[in-house]
Amino acid sequence: METFHLQILTAEGTVYDGPALSLTCRTICGDVSILARHCDYCTAVGEGRVSVRFADGTKASGSCAGGILAVFGGECRLLAGECRIAS
Repeated sequence: METFHLQILTAEGTVYDGPALSLTCRTICGDVSILARHCDYCTAVGEGRVSVRFADGTKASGSCAGGILAVFGGECRLLAGECRIAS
């Protein structure tokens, strides 16, 4: 499966910066999953669960609250008010 570059950032610092197979998180319109080659996209992030499947196939999940999710040029950035992920 193809990967894409994912950054998960908060005001406190970088939560994750590297390749990913998928990102799933809660937006203000419902849950969304991002895969490689996703169309350009921007939305506000709601409060809820977030999960990442890494390039090696392992998965981590946690919670996220507020922020912006943007996909542009094949890269994905989640700029979150709060985000905690545990593998």
